[in-house]
Amino acid sequence: MKKYITSVFAIFTVFVTINSVVYCSVNESDLIYIFHSGKAKDISSWKAEWEDGSKSGAKIYTSGKKAFIKGTSEEKPYGVVYKDVEIDFSAYPFLEIKVEETKGKWYIIAGAPEIKGGWMHIQPPMDEKGFFSYNIKDITKLKGIKYVRLQLGVFGKEDSNIESRMAFSELRLSKKAYGKERVIKKAEVIEEEEGVYKIAGEWNDHWGNGAPSDAAIKYDGDIGTITGTSKKISYGVVYKDMEIDFASYTFLEIKVEEVSDKWYIIMGSEKIKGGWTHVQAPTDEKGFFSYNIKDITNFNKAEAVRLQLGVVREKDSNNFGSKMVFSELRLSGKPHGKKKSTEKAESAAGDAGSHNIAGEWNDCWGDGSSSDATIKYDKDGITVTGTSEKQHYGCVYRDIEADFNKYDTIMIDIKSISKLGYAYIILKGDQFEGGYARIGSAIKKSGEHFFNLKDYIKISGKQKFELQLGITTEGKTTGNKGEFFTFTGFRFKGKEVPDISMGEPPTAEPKKSVKTSSEKMSPKFDLVIEGKWADKMEDGSITGATIKIIDGKAIITGNSPNSMFGSVHTDIKINFDESPILKINVLDVTRYWYIIMHHPDLPEGWKRIQYDTNELGVKTYNLKDITGLSGIQQIRLQVGVSTQEEAPTNKGDKVVFSKLTLLEAE
Repeated sequence: MKKYITSVFAIFTVFVTINSVVYCSVNESDLIYIFHSGKAKDISSWKAEWEDGSKSGAKIYTSGKKAFIKGTSEEKPYGVVYKDVEIDFSAYPFLEIKVEETKGKWYIIAGAPEIKGGWMHIQPPMDEKGFFSYNIKDITKLKGIKYVRLQLGVFGKEDSNIESRMAFSELRLSKKAYGKERVIKKAEVIEEEEGVYKIAGEWNDHWGNGAPSDAAIKYDGDIGTITGTSKKISYGVVYKDMEIDFASYTFLEIKVEEVSDKWYIIMGSEKIKGGWTHVQAPTDEKGFFSYNIKDITNFNKAEAVRLQLGVVREKDSNNFGSKMVFSELRLSGKPHGKKKSTEKAESAAGDAGSHNIAGEWNDCWGDGSSSDATIKYDKDGITVTGTSEKQHYGCVYRDIEADFNKYDTIMIDIKSISKLGYAYIILKGDQFEGGYARIGSAIKKSGEHFFNLKDYIKISGKQKFELQLGITTEGKTTGNKGEFFTFTGFRFKGKEVPDISMGEPPTAEPKKSVKTSSEKMSPKFDLVIEGKWADKMEDGSITGATIKIIDGKAIITGNSPNSMFGSVHTDIKINFDESPILKINVLDVTRYWYIIMHHPDLPEGWKRIQYDTNELGVKTYNLKDITGLSGIQQIRLQVGVSTQEEAPTNKGDKVVFSKLTLLEAE
């Protein structure tokens, strides 16, 4: 799951600009330069590739007395270059930049494990030039000496940033502000009447990675208008991060004056299963509505949330120009409008990198005959129930369009399933071999299930097809009547934005001398087939997981009753100069998986190779670039499963992979 909360400092926090005094005299002892056109600061340490080798979407170079950042992506509107910097926040609380030129927009991001969510904007995308100062101590709430991943980025239009660039002549840390200071201030909170607060302040129309949220908002007095801005997808949102005291403000209320297509409301939080929930699923209704957000979220105290307001044109592949107009948006201790409950979940959400299944589901075929299943929405989720006394399978279905170049995974989160029931997913269309593609085998267990589409279909690009979601008994009884499953999440997912967090791994075993269990150093050495894995430490203590190799596949299973992570490990020798590429093909994962390398020369004796992720498919890592090691070295490689605090125990959590191979450098 992508994180919804990126930075929350107070109720309704927003970025605003104020002018501060520009000092005429600069004390050089107050400054530490990261780049200066006249002080020969080298930019070669800035990087344009992530640890896994993927491009960051921009490049950096110098020309004359300026450093230039230019977009290089023809597929994404955003891109960054980055540098890991040690900052003493207590001594140098200000980050300052002198922007000389800009074409398109530019932005700054800071990443650190101590920052909630792993990263945050220092400067959201903007096209202003000038000399700017940021109180990064106040913005990040960091103190003392910390390592920060500093990112400078450019933002373009629609799906490309190749025309975007920015130039700067100074980038420095300072003891005080010398430029135009940009700070975080509390937005206005207007008290309308006792127990009622209007939601005020600025809304965001770009995600934290710089991608557009595909909608925009404009106010004319008290009237707000949300307009779709995408010519490629049907949904879009604007959003704001805030803190709500659910004990005092039970209801979210909105008065919708006009709507051209449909509108919706989403509330996101790290504490909501799946990361978000609908407050209002897509609807074309107008009026004054009250939503019991305390019941919807099950929150009963102050919580940080992300509120999203969106527009969607469900029957089209764009939302450009789709509008909704509202005159009230507020929190209240009691309802004043028509009480509304969330009747339909899983619509087109505003989460970059995923596409939640939206629209009406059908339970009758075109000739009027039953599809042998029905669907029902309630506060507990969505339930598919069989209706046939004669046929052991049945489904609900709907037409959908998806871009298989963008989305490579289907995820379904099964909350519960009947004793004899199994869930299944089918894509039906002439483009599939035999007219349909069954995604995975029948699902019996509850929990999140991820399916790599490449394992089941051989087509790419945008495709229109019929999506079937079914309930079956797998032939164990004649009919499927009364059998059911309930799910709370069902979506297509794409490749995530590279992780900029520098957080600690879920486990950090003590620094140990590593003993060899395999002397092989072949340029192609498959650790699934040839590796020797251990699930105990030298002192006999368990590592929290076990491993089995079955038919060329490795299955790591968590077995700790009181730990959220666990791993197995293998000790091998690697020639970092000749065979530094580690390649893994992950087929399935219950929650999250990770990789860690241990070696005495690494900081603290270990290094994270892969942070906790639920991504499936092939991933590669240049171990030499990540660790800085060279020559022939003996290392301990640790692969594990983690719940990332979604559950108190990892027991039963699995990761399945078919390849874990060492390759020569290209």
